[in-house]
Amino acid sequence: AIPSIPPSAIEPFLSRPLVIEPDGLDNAPTIIATEENRVIIEAGNRAYVRGMGDSKEENWFVYRRGKVLVDPDTNVTLGYEAIYLGTARLTRAGDPATVQLTTVTQEVGTGDKLLPVGVP
Repeated sequence: AIPSIPPSAIEPFLSRPLVIEPDGLDNAPTIIATEENRVIIEAGNRAYVRGMGDSKEENWFVYRRGKVLVDPDTNVTLGYEAIYLGTARLTRAGDPATVQLTTVTQEVGTGDKLLPVGVP
Protein backbone atom coordinates (compact mmCIF):
# COMPACT_ATOMS: atom_id res chain seq x y z
CA ALA A 1 0.00 0.00 0.00
CA ILE A 2 1.12 3.52 -0.74
CA PRO A 3 1.09 5.76 2.34
CA SER A 4 -1.11 8.84 2.12
CA ILE A 5 0.34 12.33 2.16
CA PRO A 6 -0.64 14.41 5.19
CA PRO A 7 -2.81 17.43 4.27
CA SER A 8 -0.34 19.76 5.99
CA ALA A 9 2.35 18.71 3.49
CA ILE A 10 0.35 19.80 0.43
CA GLU A 11 -1.56 22.78 1.89
CA PRO A 12 0.95 25.38 0.62
CA PHE A 13 0.48 24.13 -2.96
CA LEU A 14 -3.31 24.40 -3.11
CA SER A 15 -4.52 27.36 -5.16
CA ARG A 16 -8.06 27.81 -3.74
CA PRO A 17 -9.34 29.66 -6.82
CA LEU A 18 -11.97 32.30 -6.13
CA VAL A 19 -13.91 34.72 -8.30
CA ILE A 20 -15.27 37.78 -6.53
CA GLU A 21 -17.68 40.56 -7.44
CA PRO A 22 -16.07 43.87 -8.45
CA ASP A 23 -16.39 45.15 -4.87
CA GLY A 24 -15.96 41.72 -3.25
CA LEU A 25 -12.83 42.53 -1.24
CA ASP A 26 -13.50 46.24 -0.63
CA ASN A 27 -14.76 45.74 2.93
CA ALA A 28 -12.61 42.73 3.81
CA PRO A 29 -10.06 43.09 6.63
CA THR A 30 -6.82 44.53 5.25
CA ILE A 31 -3.18 44.03 6.21
CA ILE A 32 -2.00 47.53 7.12
CA ALA A 33 1.49 46.77 8.46
CA THR A 34 3.94 43.93 8.80
CA GLU A 35 6.25 42.76 11.54
CA GLU A 36 9.33 44.99 11.63
CA ASN A 37 7.96 46.89 8.58
CA ARG A 38 9.00 44.11 6.23
CA VAL A 39 7.95 44.50 2.61
CA ILE A 40 7.16 40.79 2.28
CA ILE A 41 6.21 38.39 5.05
CA GLU A 42 6.19 34.62 5.17
CA ALA A 43 4.84 31.80 7.32
CA GLY A 44 5.51 32.46 10.99
CA ASN A 45 5.60 36.26 10.60
CA ARG A 46 3.02 38.60 12.10
CA ALA A 47 0.88 41.18 10.33
CA TYR A 48 -1.43 43.90 11.63
CA VAL A 49 -4.95 44.05 10.25
CA ARG A 50 -7.73 46.66 10.20
CA GLY A 51 -11.38 45.94 9.64
CA MET A 52 -11.92 42.70 11.56
CA GLY A 53 -14.46 44.35 13.82
CA ASP A 54 -15.64 42.01 16.55
CA SER A 55 -15.24 38.85 14.46
CA LYS A 56 -14.64 35.73 16.53
CA GLU A 57 -13.16 33.91 13.53
CA GLU A 58 -9.72 32.54 14.37
CA ASN A 59 -8.57 31.25 10.97
CA TRP A 60 -8.38 33.33 7.80
CA PHE A 61 -7.49 32.96 4.12
CA VAL A 62 -5.24 35.68 2.68
CA TYR A 63 -6.11 36.93 -0.83
CA ARG A 64 -5.08 39.63 -3.28
CA ARG A 65 -7.27 40.99 -6.05
CA GLY A 66 -6.11 39.59 -9.39
CA LYS A 67 -7.05 40.14 -12.98
CA VAL A 68 -10.38 41.57 -14.05
CA LEU A 69 -12.89 39.18 -15.62
CA VAL A 70 -14.81 40.83 -18.47
CA ASP A 71 -17.80 39.62 -20.49
CA PRO A 72 -16.35 39.27 -24.01
CA ASP A 73 -19.65 40.24 -25.67
CA THR A 74 -20.63 43.28 -23.59
CA ASN A 75 -17.23 44.31 -22.22
CA VAL A 76 -18.86 44.59 -18.77
CA THR A 77 -16.74 43.75 -15.73
CA LEU A 78 -18.11 40.54 -14.20
CA GLY A 79 -15.72 40.28 -11.30
CA TYR A 80 -12.12 39.69 -10.34
CA GLU A 81 -9.91 36.73 -9.74
CA ALA A 82 -8.90 36.55 -6.07
CA ILE A 83 -5.37 35.20 -5.76
CA TYR A 84 -4.90 32.87 -2.80
CA LEU A 85 -1.76 33.79 -0.84
CA GLY A 86 -2.02 31.62 2.28
CA THR A 87 -3.62 31.32 5.69
CA ALA A 88 -3.39 33.30 8.90
CA ARG A 89 -4.45 32.81 12.52
CA LEU A 90 -5.79 35.60 14.70
CA THR A 91 -3.49 36.02 17.70
CA ARG A 92 -4.84 39.28 19.12
CA ALA A 93 -8.20 40.92 18.49
CA GLY A 94 -8.48 44.69 18.31
CA ASP A 95 -8.00 47.50 15.86
CA PRO A 96 -5.54 46.78 14.57
CA ALA A 97 -5.73 43.04 15.15
CA THR A 98 -2.63 40.83 14.98
CA VAL A 99 -2.46 37.71 12.84
CA GLN A 100 0.30 35.18 12.33
CA LEU A 101 0.74 33.69 8.88
CA THR A 102 0.50 29.91 9.07
CA THR A 103 0.98 29.00 5.40
CA VAL A 104 2.11 31.07 2.43
CA THR A 105 1.94 30.21 -1.28
CA GLN A 106 3.06 33.64 -2.53
CA GLU A 107 4.51 36.76 -0.98
CA VAL A 108 2.15 38.58 1.40
CA GLY A 109 2.30 42.29 2.18
CA THR A 110 0.36 45.40 3.08
CA GLY A 111 -2.90 45.84 1.22
CA ASP A 112 -3.65 42.12 1.04
CA LYS A 113 -7.10 41.05 2.22
CA LEU A 114 -8.39 38.43 4.64
CA LEU A 115 -11.52 36.29 4.37
CA PRO A 116 -12.75 33.92 7.08
CA VAL A 117 -11.91 30.28 6.39
CA GLY A 118 -15.66 29.53 6.35
CA VAL A 119 -16.04 31.87 3.32
CA PRO A 120 -16.17 30.92 0.47
